[in-house]
Amino acid sequence: TLSIEQQAEIIGRSYGINGTNFQYLKNTLNTYRILALIDTSTEEMQQLYDAVLLYRQQLIEEDRQWLEAFDQLSTKDERQLAIKSRMTKRILTKPLKVFSDTCSVAPEIIPKYHRMLSV
Repeated sequence: TLSIEQQAEIIGRSYGINGTNFQYLKNTLNTYRILALIDTSTEEMQQLYDAVLLYRQQLIEEDRQWLEAFDQLSTKDERQLAIKSRMTKRILTKPLKVFSDTCSVAPEIIPKYHRMLSV
């Protein structure tokens, strides 16, 4: 089995046209609270949710902002467009203190994101 940290990494980065795994976990946990379903699995889900929050806070700013923006998209079309634009972006500009306030274009390794599959 995977550790809670490994699960948090997968859930924290997974997304697809139906949303993010993080959204699914959050919505499931909220539904459990509304229905007052409090048991050991609810507690484990809360621990996992907390671990995913912590993991996402530790991502580099660009990745964190992209995932947060993706969480706000409401339609499959919007999410599909966001995924497509994310996949085509391979070279990013990042500010480097070369001279006073110039930017340099530098290749940057883009972390692998786990795409969700709809069944």
